[in-house]
Amino acid sequence: MFLTHPKPLAIRSLMLIALSTVLFSFSEKIGGDSFSVYLNDKLLIQQYVSRDVTVKSLPLNETTASDVLKIYYSECGKIGRERNISLKDEKDKVLKLWHFPDAAEGASNPPMICKVKDILALQKSHGNSIVKIVYSSRELSEGRILAAIPSGDTKASLDRD
Repeated sequence: MFLTHPKPLAIRSLMLIALSTVLFSFSEKIGGDSFSVYLNDKLLIQQYVSRDVTVKSLPLNETTASDVLKIYYSECGKIGRERNISLKDEKDKVLKLWHFPDAAEGASNPPMICKVKDILALQKSHGNSIVKIVYSSRELSEGRILAAIPSGDTKASLDRD
């Protein structure tokens, strides 16, 4: 039966291949790491991790000192175990390390919360140098830089809508 009408079968096959190509070209990266950083509930950075993505700058100043950064990190769609956020100086020296509890199995991704005033105080005590926010976990022990906080004397501030 297929041999008597090969043209419709070939056309359907080509249409299926074309449709699949179009649909997959618009899909997000499946299984990749991603993270987002919020100032309180305002999204500041949302990014999929890849080799060619540059580290974003995250300017903070005294006007945000009572606020908190909420950081979410997804490791291939899963929540990491033994999660940590560290604040490092320009020479990769750890200035502070925050430890976060493991999420319950099947739970949503809980935020890792750091007080902005703690970050600014550490930055100030180290000469207002640029500091980096770094995520690490048992599965990602080498750590990943999420953002760089420029020195406090740049007078940079976040747009607070």
